[in-house]
Amino acid sequence: MPRLCRPIIERATVAVVLCFGTCSIGRAQTHDIDSLRTEVGSGSQDLKVKASTLYKLSREYWDHDLDSAFAVADELLAFSQRSNYSTGIGHAYSSMGVVRWYQGNYPDAQHYNELALKAHLSSDPLRSTDIAGSYHNLGLVHDDQGNYPEALKYYLEAMKVYADAGFSDGVAQERSAIAVIHFNQKDLPAALAENPKALAIREASQDEWGLTETYSNLGITYVAMGNYDSALVWYDKALALRTRIDDQQGLAVSYNNYGDLYTLQGRYADALESFERALAINERLGYKKSMADVRLNMGKLFDKQGDPRRALHQKELALGLAEEVGATDYEHMALEELSNTWAQLGDHAKAYAYRLRFEALSDTIFNDEKTRSLVRQQMNYGFAQRQLADSLAAEEAKHLAERDHEIELSAERNRRNLFALGGVTILVVSLALWSRLRYVRRTRDTILRTQQQLVASEKQREAEQVRTRIARDVHDEIGSELTKITLLIAQTKRDQARTTATPLPHLDGIAALSRQVSASLNDIVWAVDPRHDSVQALVVHAQHYTERMLENSTARIEQHFVHTGADRPLDPATKRNIFLLLKEALNNSLKYAKAERISVSLTTDEHGFALCVADNGVGFDAEALARKGNGLRNMEARCAALGATLVITATPGAGCTVQAHGPIP
Repeated sequence: MPRLCRPIIERATVAVVLCFGTCSIGRAQTHDIDSLRTEVGSGSQDLKVKASTLYKLSREYWDHDLDSAFAVADELLAFSQRSNYSTGIGHAYSSMGVVRWYQGNYPDAQHYNELALKAHLSSDPLRSTDIAGSYHNLGLVHDDQGNYPEALKYYLEAMKVYADAGFSDGVAQERSAIAVIHFNQKDLPAALAENPKALAIREASQDEWGLTETYSNLGITYVAMGNYDSALVWYDKALALRTRIDDQQGLAVSYNNYGDLYTLQGRYADALESFERALAINERLGYKKSMADVRLNMGKLFDKQGDPRRALHQKELALGLAEEVGATDYEHMALEELSNTWAQLGDHAKAYAYRLRFEALSDTIFNDEKTRSLVRQQMNYGFAQRQLADSLAAEEAKHLAERDHEIELSAERNRRNLFALGGVTILVVSLALWSRLRYVRRTRDTILRTQQQLVASEKQREAEQVRTRIARDVHDEIGSELTKITLLIAQTKRDQARTTATPLPHLDGIAALSRQVSASLNDIVWAVDPRHDSVQALVVHAQHYTERMLENSTARIEQHFVHTGADRPLDPATKRNIFLLLKEALNNSLKYAKAERISVSLTTDEHGFALCVADNGVGFDAEALARKGNGLRNMEARCAALGATLVITATPGAGCTVQAHGPIP
């Protein structure tokens, strides 16, 4: 059975709620792009008004044209740098960071957001919402890369700034972001506890964009907890509000979430329709990372439907999109899914190749941040050392008279460098301890999974022992008693033959009934005994049963019982349903057909079965039988349980053919 990956708790809407500067939490009022362009080109604006207009214009392009959004932000940056306007510089870098984040280019997104934070911290006067917005965006970048400790640090910084400024909507935004982290770390109670806090704030402030995010995240959390009814309530609220405010990206996220939920509920047609609607919106907006997410989910849906080839196609497309935009998290998931699908298709060489790439990327994700941190520290330390040496040389050449003063400065710098080196050492040791703790946790999780597998295996073994014991007891106890009855009847008939007593007319009938009950008992024992739980055993038993039923028939018999490929286990319910289909069809031909020729065929392989029972007897009216025949209804019920197709072709006077074919789970 394919594995459904848990849905990613909504980040797309969180990104839309980026709080940059004067932009409120939620979404700034929609501006007409043409009118904003006209304002920019009017030439009558002062510095702050023009910078603000360019920033609004760049934001307007976020949902429609990311390249234009970046170009306008670049125009804002050049204008603000010429004017030495720190706030405009910060807004330009913020918008550039958003564009790169949408595109899945995390290194550039982090770089631009760090520059934005630096610019906002140097503004005069300081603007709390700008600073908090940069902290939040840096948290998003780390969150998307799975670096949850770093993301949490930035979210808490943002929440502190918002709280100090009395900006309640900002506090709500950060609570939602922290709920995302709890969800991704599988702490569902903590995630469920954070979202209502954000919901209360947003309802009080009537923040519609923020409400759609909280509605959606509550729905996803309930899905993860298995409460699908509650999840659907919140999903419906999110979809209705997004439709009303025309949030296109949010609508794509909603349809993707519906697809996940419908897949879990087995509503595959509804799931596929929802995924296709989400994909169409993301393709129109050009959000390749979101397209990769939807295609991964479509691949898992096709896995669930038993169509690995279509699943493979979607997962390969998802991998290509993730690689194109550098979305390491989706690339990581796609590699694992492709390995599983190739294994399901039996190509273990390709499955192993994708598994190696998955493991390599897992190690890279784990080590990248640690390596980048160490390299930055080494570069900073080396730069400080070079700066110290250059400074000393220049000062010695120019100011020999001030040597004593320079020595004191050098000593102070050395002390600072020593403290810096000590800090680096502490950080490296902390990273090593964190790495060790992560290894211990992984080992613990592996041990726990192994224990669970052992418990499941032991339960299965105990169940098979019980079935074996039941089969043996039924065969030994009831079978022996039936044999005694048959022997007693035979003895009674012999005794009658030696006497003049009147023969008992029912003895032959009782003997025949005893043999029939004994044969039926053998069928029951066969169905219960786990030693016969295989496809090959089913074919062999079906052939023996057919030969036994037809041995006294005057009709010409044609039999074909074949299994191709490797044998494989078969669950008891499937084994019993296929056998009873054969039994019902064969009994109908023997009892009612008055046929001169009967053909029986059962073929199986590793994936499915095909059954055909045909005769040239009297036939019947198939439509009339469908209205009142229990036998037909029984066969239809068994085919439905098997997921198989049943076709009955019958015409009065022209015989009957019963065909059934379907998969073997």
